[in-house]
Amino acid sequence: MAHGCPGQSESGGGLCTGALISDRHIITAYHCLHKSGQAKPCDHSNGKRRAYIGAHYVDFTTNGTNDARYDLPLKKYAFPPNAGKLNEKHKDRNDLAVYKLDKPIKFSEKVYPICLPKKKKSYAGKKAIAAGWGDYRRGNFKNSKVLRSVELDVMKAKSIYDSIFFTKTEKNEEGQWKDPCSGDSGGPLMYPDKNNEDRYSLIGVVYGGGYSCDGNKLMRGAKNNDQKWTKVSEFLDWIEDLLEEDDADMCAYDHSD
Repeated sequence: MAHGCPGQSESGGGLCTGALISDRHIITAYHCLHKSGQAKPCDHSNGKRRAYIGAHYVDFTTNGTNDARYDLPLKKYAFPPNAGKLNEKHKDRNDLAVYKLDKPIKFSEKVYPICLPKKKKSYAGKKAIAAGWGDYRRGNFKNSKVLRSVELDVMKAKSIYDSIFFTKTEKNEEGQWKDPCSGDSGGPLMYPDKNNEDRYSLIGVVYGGGYSCDGNKLMRGAKNNDQKWTKVSEFLDWIEDLLEEDDADMCAYDHSD
C-alpha cells in the first residue's frame, strides 16, 4: 500500500503492507493511517493512497506493478478503541486499523482473503510466517520489489498487554536477521493450517520493534529486542462487527488447530 498523507501538500511518507480479510476490507497497522510525527490519521479523501491486491511485483519508486489484479484507492478506514495509544497503559492498546474498499472485489486463485483466528487462542511456541515488500538488506536501500516471506517463532514470553505478543528476532544460518523491516508495517503474521497447505490464519499485525534494516541494529525499547505484533484474536468481535455491517464475504471459520 502507498503511504503518506493524501490531500496534504507535503510529499513525504513511506510504505505499508496489509492483508485482505474480506472482499472489501484490508487490515493493517493504525500508524499506517498517518504521517510520521502526526497524531491523527490523514485525510484520505482524494484516493491517492492505493492498494495493490494480488500482486507479487511492485516497484514503489514508480508505483508500478505488472501483475496486480486490483489497483484501488483507499479512502475509508476504521480502527478499534485505544488504537495508536502505544505509550499509555490501556490493556487493549493496539496498532490496528482496517481499510474499507469502495466496492467489493471478486475472489480468484490469486485473490482470496486470509482466515481470521479463533478467539483468545494462543500461538505461543508455534512457527508462523511474515510477509511483505519491506526492506530486506542492511543499510539504507529501497524496499523490495517482490513479495518476501520469513518463518518466525512465536514467543512464549507474555506481554503485560493481552493485545500484544512477540516473535523472536534472531539470525539465520547465514547470519542474516529474520524480522520484518521498514515497509512491512501492518503486514500479517500467518499461521498455516495443518490440513490445508493453501490456508492460513491471521494471528498478528506488525506493530514494531525488532531489527532495523536501515540502521543495521536492534531497535531500542523493544522487549528483549523482539518484534511486537497486535494480537488479532483479541479484536475479533470488533472486526466481525465491522465486516457484518457491510455484509462482507470472508474466509470460512473452520480451523484444524
